[in-house]
Amino acid sequence: MTLAVAFAALALAATPHPIAAPVWSPDGAKIAWAQANGSAHDIWGANADGTSAHRLASHIDAMYQLAWLPTGGFLYDANFVLYRVGQTGRPQPVGLGVTFSLDAKGDEVAYQTSDSCPSCHGPIDVRSLVTGTLRKIAATGQNLFPALSPDGRSVAFTRFLGSGGGRYEKAAGIWLAPAAGGAPVQRTRTGLCPQWSPDGRRLAYADNAGLHAIDPSGSSPGTLVLKENGLPACAFQWSPDGKRIAAVNARGRLLVIDAATRRSRAIGPRHSVDFAWAPDGSRLLVTGGATAQACPALWTVEPDGSALSRIRGC
Repeated sequence: MTLAVAFAALALAATPHPIAAPVWSPDGAKIAWAQANGSAHDIWGANADGTSAHRLASHIDAMYQLAWLPTGGFLYDANFVLYRVGQTGRPQPVGLGVTFSLDAKGDEVAYQTSDSCPSCHGPIDVRSLVTGTLRKIAATGQNLFPALSPDGRSVAFTRFLGSGGGRYEKAAGIWLAPAAGGAPVQRTRTGLCPQWSPDGRRLAYADNAGLHAIDPSGSSPGTLVLKENGLPACAFQWSPDGKRIAAVNARGRLLVIDAATRRSRAIGPRHSVDFAWAPDGSRLLVTGGATAQACPALWTVEPDGSALSRIRGC
């Protein structure tokens, strides 16, 4: 998949939906999601059809992102700390950070470093989940939404540059840097939330015009895949085969877009919150309901919109 695992970029702490952040196990046999527990969230797991649901981890405060590690267990961030949790359900801190991504093997993670000042300087950390080795990327600027390439060699991220007074408020688009360290290179003038295609040959990003796909080398012009004002910044994912992109539009409809023809189809419940592709691309997990006010349920649906099935309620 795009970042080796599907992930939801929904801020769970800001919008505590009863069911959110759905993810698939690497083999597609299991699913997991975040479920509200008072003001916090628990992590739940189940079979792919929603049966045998059970709690995996409890009372996670200010949770933001959840990923199922290809090597086993989960990675999540909460209260600006990145945690790894295994079968014991006991979280172990990985680093101080938020908004993370993984390489295809799940050996490396890139994340935005924590900072009490959201508009102040913040580098990107790249850490080995095997050895713990840490590398700092992008020594200047406020650097957000890192995306580690599938081969683990490059990091794409959104950058804000200095506007005076020690603050970083000047939007500067999408940048790339070697994961081993080195000078970042600007690739776009605008954009948020870069995501690599599964083969590492394209980057998707969102801006005020819509959803774009570019050649990360800069050797060819980009494509406006979806023209959409007000597209939620991080609410899109490449399909596992790299031929389609799923995205939630400004009206809360989940679209599946053909990356070549740019034709799109609305699928899933009428108001979708977040989603994840199955590892084989045959289905999507979607949270949503009939309206924005309805209590979200967990659904599965095929990319052509067929076989919509509610597998868990609120």
